[in-house]
Amino acid sequence: MEKPEQNEVVVEEDILNKPIGKIEKTSIKPAIVTISGVVIETHKIDGTLMKVPSASILVIHPEKKEEPMAISKVTYVDGKVIKTAGLWVQLDADNNIQKSSAIDRLLKYLKCSTLKEIEGKAIDTVQESDDSKYLSLKAY
Repeated sequence: MEKPEQNEVVVEEDILNKPIGKIEKTSIKPAIVTISGVVIETHKIDGTLMKVPSASILVIHPEKKEEPMAISKVTYVDGKVIKTAGLWVQLDADNNIQKSSAIDRLLKYLKCSTLKEIEGKAIDTVQESDDSKYLSLKAY
């Protein structure tokens, strides 16, 4: 079977028959990135739409300038503890971004009041954890 195009959906049946590969995933090193946009996605679990959507922050990374990459977690300091959390779009009773949520912490760090305002901002990234190859936005 040919390798699918980057945006092409792979049929689940094809995935079920795939063996383990021999190529290690290359990791992109933490760096200062530029935010190019935000995508809000609603996820399904067992065919049911989740009530809370998530935000993926599109960034331009210096190692991957040709196309934006999506980062959906933020790392921040809570008291004396460094935490990493997903960017779930939690709304309060007034239908605004929930105070003290991961998105609130990211917005405050960037000195913005809405997700639309973060476009064009520069922010550092960190590795999600010691055993992860994924990046998180650094909001501390």
